[in-house]
Parts: sequence; structure tokens; C-alpha cells
Amino acid sequence: MHASNHPILSPRPSKYFGPNPSSKNFKMLHPDFLQYIKDRFLRSRLLQMYDHLYMPTTGALMLFTALHTCDQVTAYGFITDNYRDFSDHYYDVVKKPLIFYANHDMQLEAQLWKRLASLRVLQLYTREAPVPVPRTY
Repeated sequence: MHASNHPILSPRPSKYFGPNPSSKNFKMLHPDFLQYIKDRFLRSRLLQMYDHLYMPTTGALMLFTALHTCDQVTAYGFITDNYRDFSDHYYDVVKKPLIFYANHDMQLEAQLWKRLASLRVLQLYTREAPVPVPRTY
């Protein structure tokens, strides 16, 4: 599916939110909240070299928003120990390897999600790697 036809990835927000979205359906994040997440929970070693570039992933910011505003949080599609077995994004049609860049510390985020799940702060859904299908000739 091309991004222009995907309701979430569409360049036309009205396709996803409807023609008259209500302000009750949106939350705004204060910039200090974003800084708090970065400084308190995702204090990466990347800050030493890439302070001007580094920030938590959008997914991490949204997961922390959910943790701060919801009574119960379940998550799927976040980086886990077996990330090499899966595509970069859960919605990819063709498998794309995850590439680590200096602007995000996804391995630090993965450790944090695992820890929060072990403490039962959130429920993190994971899956097993697909079993390779043997080729028949």
C-alpha cells in the first residue's frame, strides 16, 4: 500500500481524523515533558557525542505519554531482544533491517521497555521469530 493511500500515513490528516476533528481527541505535550523524558528515563551515552542530535524515538515519547496519562498500557511493535528477526517497522510489507543512527538510542529504549514490563508497569507484547520454511525443489 502506498503511503498516500494509508490512512495514518496520508498527507491529508482529514483522511484519518475526519473532516471536523474535535480538540477533545488530541493531547498536546509540553516541551518540558519531552526534556524530562530525555533527561530522566532515556539518558543515553549518545548525549556525550551527539547532544544536538539525540532525542528519544517518537514511539518512546508516545509510550511515555501513555504511561503518564493511562491507567493501563500495553504495547506492541517496540524494539525487543530479537529485533534482527523482524522488519524495521511492524507495518512494513517487505522486511527492512533496523538501522541504528546517532539521533536515537533504540537499544537503551529496548532495555527500558523490558525493565518496565518486568516491573509490570506496562505489558509489552513480543513475538517469536518466524520459523524458516524449508525450500523444496
